[in-house]
Amino acid sequence: MKNLILCGGVGSRLWPLSRTLMPKQFYPLINGKSLFEDTVLRNMESCDSVLLATNSSQYLLAVDQL
Repeated sequence: MKNLILCGGVGSRLWPLSRTLMPKQFYPLINGKSLFEDTVLRNMESCDSVLLATNSSQYLLAVDQL
């Protein structure tokens, strides 16, 4: 099974902590891990691979946290 993780957005709901260049899904909020990292780890327990859909400005953040 392959899971698709959608992670985009401009980071406006957790302002001022979350910004366009560092939106909330990539900010380490809980136990030093981001929501994105927790999602990837949780999905890897139940699937063979993970597909990621993000925008070009957040691509490097996602790759770095993978």
